[in-house]
Amino acid sequence: MTLPSILLALTSPASAEGTLDLGPTQRLQGDTELHVDILAPGERFRWQARSWTPSGLSTDIAVEILDASGASLGTVASGTLSDPLPVGTYDIVLQAVDLDADGTLDRLENWDLTVLGATEGRLWSRSWELAAPDFSAASGLDGSFYALVDGGAVSETSVVEMKVEGLAGRIYFVKANAVGIRHFAGLSCPIGATDAQGQVALAVAEHPLYLRPPEISTYSSLTPSVSVDTVTTDVCGALTPGDTAVTFVFDSATSGTARLTCDLGAQGMLEIVEAATEGTNTLTWDGRDAAGDLVPPGTLSCELRVAVGEFHFVANDIETAFPGLRMFEVTSAFAGPERVRRPLTMSWDDQLVQGAAVTMPDGQIGLEQGELSSGPYDTPAAANVNARAWGAFAPRSKGDEALLDTWTAIDDASVSFDVELPDAVSDTDGEGLSDAVEICETDTDPTLADTDGDGLDDRAEVEDVGSDPLDDDSDDDGVLDGAETDAGTPRDSDGDGISDWDDPDDDGDGLPTAVEGTEDHDGDGVDDHLDPDSDDDGWLDGVEGTIDTDGDGLPDYLDDDDDGDGFPTITESGADSDGDGVDDHLEADDDDDGIPTSIERDDAATFGTDVDGDGLPNWQDPDADGDGLTDGEDGVDDADGDQIPEYLDPLEPPQGGFYRGGCDVGGASGAATGPLSLLLIALGLRRRRSS
Repeated sequence: MTLPSILLALTSPASAEGTLDLGPTQRLQGDTELHVDILAPGERFRWQARSWTPSGLSTDIAVEILDASGASLGTVASGTLSDPLPVGTYDIVLQAVDLDADGTLDRLENWDLTVLGATEGRLWSRSWELAAPDFSAASGLDGSFYALVDGGAVSETSVVEMKVEGLAGRIYFVKANAVGIRHFAGLSCPIGATDAQGQVALAVAEHPLYLRPPEISTYSSLTPSVSVDTVTTDVCGALTPGDTAVTFVFDSATSGTARLTCDLGAQGMLEIVEAATEGTNTLTWDGRDAAGDLVPPGTLSCELRVAVGEFHFVANDIETAFPGLRMFEVTSAFAGPERVRRPLTMSWDDQLVQGAAVTMPDGQIGLEQGELSSGPYDTPAAANVNARAWGAFAPRSKGDEALLDTWTAIDDASVSFDVELPDAVSDTDGEGLSDAVEICETDTDPTLADTDGDGLDDRAEVEDVGSDPLDDDSDDDGVLDGAETDAGTPRDSDGDGISDWDDPDDDGDGLPTAVEGTEDHDGDGVDDHLDPDSDDDGWLDGVEGTIDTDGDGLPDYLDDDDDGDGFPTITESGADSDGDGVDDHLEADDDDDGIPTSIERDDAATFGTDVDGDGLPNWQDPDADGDGLTDGEDGVDDADGDQIPEYLDPLEPPQGGFYRGGCDVGGASGAATGPLSLLLIALGLRRRRSS
């Protein structure tokens, strides 16, 4: 459905935005994207335009209205009004034609858009695409573009006026942004240029550019301030070129554009430009110059600047600006019907394109670099004095096939600081870690291969083993890290997945390495902390523990005879002769007969290991002589003086002179007749006869 209605009332030419502002020689390209602000409910706009071709063909051009969602609200024919519109910003799509069928949309001439009741600018584009008849001064643009820029917060906007005289480009683009040319921060460059990383120069169309001071602006801005919190890449807070990117952390009181510059000496200037937000921000740098070369060690002088309302005019394929362009802040104050302008300082750096510079009409060459004040608003433009200028109204100049960046800002704040760049290559101690890594990351001594003196060089600890290069005993187990590796290779003695240098129990025997130490008590060639059975007695050290069962000064895990009874622990393990729940290797009296096992063992050398022949060795037999009395009852004395301890002598006399078993010296009946008893009686009779 078509929304336009027949024009009912004439509008003042002063409110029409278009050819009146750009001049009759500047024709609008048919694919230019236009936008209009509707600031009051029910506002309408009038549109008029005609196409133009070199052959003289012409026709009226309509526009289509699109809302913020992209939905079409219909078309407005040339010379008619739109229907009333709600408050908002609308896309104005030119319904351009190609009358001469040359494959290019016809350009517009004598065109304008008028919002009824508007007092200031409503029409804007992010990229004005213009064409002039030729490169001559007569075809140049004399006029202004008004950029709506960030005022430091969402609620604040400012306006920068770019006033141009003699802007001639034949077919060219007028666009602006807050950061300049992507990948070429602060530099002008040829169209299509690539940086050291192969990234193509890109001039983004960001700022809305009005033909009149925009009515939507608040004409206000916040005062910026900035502070650098940290400059870090690693532990020491300095940059290691080629190793890790440096991070600059800073706080800004406003939103805006952050620009970091550092003097790289013979390698030029570092310049990084990014958008900044209110609060904490970060910028990063890879330690290389614009050519991609590493910056050598040293101290860099840097400056961080945060600008509010930063404005970059990127002249896209514009051959001439003479006498040039100037920039002003359009303020909220009025002097009569016009807003007051405040002159701004313009900056640029054309070093990459200056070789194509030509002599301007006044005999000068446009400055390669500059910081010029635009001067009082009513002062005429003067090239290289108060105006940025280049070219000679001819097809060739430094602006031809180039992107020329000229920038300014409403306000800015800056802070200066130094950045230390340590040597990223030298390795003074020759162990394989660069001095920079040792200074900035590991905190080791770059002059000592083994900072902690543990037998492992710093590189091996950091890259191979993983131990602490500043701690000679990383697991605090009493053994140096170097002794807990195999020639610098991590060792895991107990196979528990934890390297010995980090394992408090290297051999996994349950007893800490710090307790076991580095001696070899069983002489098997394996240090105790790596030997799960340090005394080779068949028991894990952790099971035996540090108790000293026999009180001989050796803990059981180092004592091969835990109970000190003369029998090795390994021979007694698993037996419990007296059934008391304590293994014989931990019991000094295995059979609990009252006679220590050590005595019974010693006597066995003289009297035999099984006196009563019952199959049990004396130390496991509570009645070793089989006389019906426990060994403890018999005791170790030799009552009958026959050189046989009573617990092994079935014939020792009891008190009163009688032998046990009911037989007295007179030969009374009932005497014991066991083999040993008979033998002992016979021996006694022989001694009496011989005496």
